[in-house]
Formats: sequence, structure tokens, C-alpha cells
Amino acid sequence: MQERALAADNRKGQYTAGSALFWGTAVIFTVLFLWILCLLGPALPVRASGAADQKISIDSVRLDGDEIEVTTKGMAYTDDAVFRLYAQEPYESGTQGEEVAQTTPLDGVSFEVPLNNNTKNSLLYKKFTLVIKVNGKLKQTGSTLYIENPEEIAEHTVERKEIGKKGILPAPELLASNSLADLGVDQIVYNVPLGTLMKNGDKAFQYDGETYYVNSRILAQYDTIVPLMSIRGIRTTLILLNDLTSDETMVYPTARGYDGAYYYAFNAADASGAKKLAAITWFLADRYSDGVYGTVDNWIIGNEVNTREWYYDGSDSDITTKIRRYADAFRICYNAIRSVNGKAKVYISLDHQYAENDASSGYFGSRAFLIGFAKQMKAQGDGHWGVAIHPYNSKMTSPYVWQKDAKVKKSQKSPYITMQNISILTDLMQRADMREPDGDVRSVLISEIGYTSTYGQDVQAAAIIYAYRQAENNPYIDGFLYSRQMDHATETAQGLASGLTTEEGVNKKSYSFYKNADSAKIRKKAAAIIGVSDLDTFLKEGGSK
Repeated sequence: MQERALAADNRKGQYTAGSALFWGTAVIFTVLFLWILCLLGPALPVRASGAADQKISIDSVRLDGDEIEVTTKGMAYTDDAVFRLYAQEPYESGTQGEEVAQTTPLDGVSFEVPLNNNTKNSLLYKKFTLVIKVNGKLKQTGSTLYIENPEEIAEHTVERKEIGKKGILPAPELLASNSLADLGVDQIVYNVPLGTLMKNGDKAFQYDGETYYVNSRILAQYDTIVPLMSIRGIRTTLILLNDLTSDETMVYPTARGYDGAYYYAFNAADASGAKKLAAITWFLADRYSDGVYGTVDNWIIGNEVNTREWYYDGSDSDITTKIRRYADAFRICYNAIRSVNGKAKVYISLDHQYAENDASSGYFGSRAFLIGFAKQMKAQGDGHWGVAIHPYNSKMTSPYVWQKDAKVKKSQKSPYITMQNISILTDLMQRADMREPDGDVRSVLISEIGYTSTYGQDVQAAAIIYAYRQAENNPYIDGFLYSRQMDHATETAQGLASGLTTEEGVNKKSYSFYKNADSAKIRKKAAAIIGVSDLDTFLKEGGSK
């Protein structure tokens, strides 16, 4: 060592042997310290940006082309300075899932991983979480987020039809006629029972490296309806329903073995259910996006999903569990649809029992469900979803929408929401916590509404114009889809003869009223039936008597 110091002294011509020894020793100790520090570095606390009392958490998960970019915020201490990114299925949590990336950053934590869309390794439907090692054990830290912008990879993005609000649930028997054009409707809504569509499947399609089947005979109905509406310039909304068949793969496990419901909760609780739901939703979205089979602009996931039984049965005992289960399935459908058509809108379906909650009777209030759903979506990476509401009268067999009703109030505490107080929903949607990520008010559809003619055709006709005018005057409502075009025998037997025509196809008075719903003359006739001088004035003053 002294020889090396002397050599340095000779080279520089300015050090004595003593000083060379001192400085040479200092250099060696410095190098040794840095070497030890490098060895110990992983065992030291590692900090990301943020205050000392913060935890590191995923801040965003967004697509950039075919890559997933994950950013974080906050800080954390780890045993080994390694931050692990896990991709999880909707039903996984904690440290479950697959590690898809890891990093040992000096400042800040971020990841970039391939999406692998439409392959067996696709991450399109996964949620992402951070895992770190603390005290020798792996643990999840911070939030868990889904991909927030699946529309980034959409190859069939279609401009939405800019049209009016007037719509209807058409009668299959009348589709070939000129009745929709005669009515002047701008939109239709149609049901797609997915169990029936996939039962006895004979038409194969490939998705994420697997083969699935649909029933070509059932599919042919939609292959006829959707392009026909596209040609006519009519916007189509399809409702994805989970009807019961012998294959219960897509039925939520707790609801299996029960045949008393009309429709069931979608299953995102296991691999087979989640994969099948993603596959069939993607197939339909891809088929009906600007191709030979026309375009579907709106998709509704489930029917009246706040109900515990009957229309979205998952046999849930509490609202929190039901919201989480539905949100998991909704996210699969949302990512499937928006990854194909980036302009398509995806809606949650709710019934008219607004602030009333009675789990023992089979339903949770739609207001509480909606607020909980919005919170769940925001917590895991928000999206551009909307609300499809069914604001029937509190007593569905009564068409008198304008009558005072103790269960219908102009308040967020109203037990029921009808077309008399529909503004309480759009008021709620204007709250900051309910808006879209860009601050816009979310789309609202009146996706199902009807009034019976059993109290007389005059009353039914006036009720329809009252309700339609409420929708027309509300800038946050994007569609008024009347249910239905033709009476249905089962409903008529229950006192719900809501069609514009009889079962024999004979037009009721409501047909001509709805056909001319935008005319001042019809509004005047409706006002006379209701017993007021002017309909718009009546609505502005509260719309009840």
C-alpha cells in the first residue's frame, strides 16, 4: 500500500510519503464503504416520492398503444428494495395473482408491461396491485386498479348517432313493418339473454386463445335487427341478460340451483365464468361495431341489478357484497365493449325503488346501490359509464303519473323515483363524486317505462306524453325508451297493458299520441286529459295534483 502511495507521490510530484499513505488509506476505506453499502442497499429502507407517513399506491393504469403503463404515488419501506406488480383476476385479492413485472427504482415506481390483447396471456380484464416484502413476508400495498382507458385499442370506434330521445322496445312481430318509421322513433332497446344465445351453440368463435360457441339461429335475430336499425338511422341499445340454462357457468355460484328468478347475477367469481362473460361480450361488441351487421351504440349490463331476487339474483345478503360482485362483472363487460368500440356507452340498470331499502324483501334501494357502485368504480379506476333507470309509478298498475303520491317526493329521500320526480336522479348525477373522470355528467337513459291502458286509453296516452315531456326538458337524459310497442299477454294478465297497440296489432290512442309527441297540439290534448291548462307550465310547477 505504501508503495502505491509513493507511486502516486512520484506521479504528481507534490505529496510526501506520509501524506500519500494517509490519502491512499482514505481512498481504500471509501471504496470499501461504498462496496459494503451496495451490498446492504437492498436491506435499507427504500422511499418513493411523498411524505414519510404515506404508503405507496398505484395511481393510474392506462394503455399506451399495446402497452400498459402503471404509475404510483407515495412511498414505502421494503426488505429488499423490490416493488412487484401483480395482475389479478376480479376474484383475486391480497398477494394472489401473477407477478408481471418488478423494479428496484432509485426514485419513483412505475411499470410498463405488454397488454397481449386477445391472447391466452391477455391482461385486458386484470386488475393491478403492488406487492412488497416487509419483515420477510409479501404483502399487498395500496389500491388495486383496472385499466382505465380500454378504448385506446378500439379498432372499430364508431361515431355515435346524434338523434332524438324518443325510443321504444319494438315488437318482434312488427319489425318488418313500417311501424317504427311511422312512429318516428329515434332509438330502440332490445334484450339479449346470453344463456339462450350460447345454448346448443353451433357457431364457433375464438377469443383469448380459446374456442366458444353461440347458437346461430338465435344470433340471426340480432344479425337482422341491428343492421336494419343502422340502415334506418335508429340507435340500438342492447341489454345483456343472464338467463338460466343447463349450463350455469355464468351464474354467480351462490345463485345456482335456484330456478325462481327471471335473470341471474353474472359470475366473475371464478375463471370459467369470468372468461366466458368476457368472450361473449367481446364477440357481440365486435360483431355489432361498424361492420356488415350494423352498430350498437349502447349496452346495458343486467336488469334492475339492485334487486336481490327476480331480475338479478345473486342471493346476496348485503348491499356491499352485491355492489362488489356486480362491479366485477360490469368491469369485464365494460372493458370488452370499449376495447372494440371506444364511443360505445355502457350502462348500469336500476329500478324505481330509490331510497327505499328492504333486503329481506329482495331489493336494495337504487340510490344507495348507485352511490356505492360509483365509489367502487372510482376506487379501482373509473370509466365512462352511465345509468339506465326504470322510473315506473310506485304502483305499476296505475298510469296516473301526475297524481300526488306519498312515496314520490322531490327529495333524495324519496322512496320511489318516477317520471314525476326524475330530476332527483339527474341532480344526484351532477354531484362531483358522481361525474365522469373528465367532469362531465354521466349519461342517463330512461331505458324502460310504461303505462297501462286498463284505466282507459285517454289516461295512458296522457301519461306517456307527460313522461316524454319530462325527459325532453331534462338535458341530462339521453333517451326515453317506452316499453312496449305491443301488449304482452303475460303482462296484460297482471294489469299491465302498456303497449301502444293491442296483442292483435290494433293501435291504441297512445300510438297516435306518441307518434306526434313533439307537437304542441298533442301536448294540449294531454293537458286537457290531465286537467291542466298547459302541460309545460304544470311540469315547471311540480307536475303533481
